[in-house]
Amino acid sequence: MRLAVNEIHYRFNLLDSSAEMLTQEQTQLMRILQSLITLTECEAIEVVHLFQNLTLNQNDFWIRAGEIPQTIGFVTSGILRLYCADANGNEFTKSFCAENSFIAAYSALLLKETSHLFIQALEDTTLQITQLTDRCQNHV
Repeated sequence: MRLAVNEIHYRFNLLDSSAEMLTQEQTQLMRILQSLITLTECEAIEVVHLFQNLTLNQNDFWIRAGEIPQTIGFVTSGILRLYCADANGNEFTKSFCAENSFIAAYSALLLKETSHLFIQALEDTTLQITQLTDRCQNHV
């Protein structure tokens, strides 16, 4: 029994030190997650650590039509445009995604199909991204 108590103390001490080491972007994501769903601080920290930072320069693409997306993102700064293009190259804007928003080519991601969307940074943009694994997809 003593070992189990020590393991619990170790885990909470590890999470406490993890909370102190969160970046501004991770803290921003954690606060949004906690506003959307009920998570303890320890649970939120564990989820946030599944995400990685991605920086896009203005006009960079995060996802291009024809790719099979595997990640979901959270915009910590900047703005992205989701659009599709026809055979003649005419672009049709579907939506914009700004700071504190989740973003993905959702239907393609969930169905594991090629995306019809382009997702492009309209300005320098920072995302927190994570892989949507098969285990996660079973709960979506």
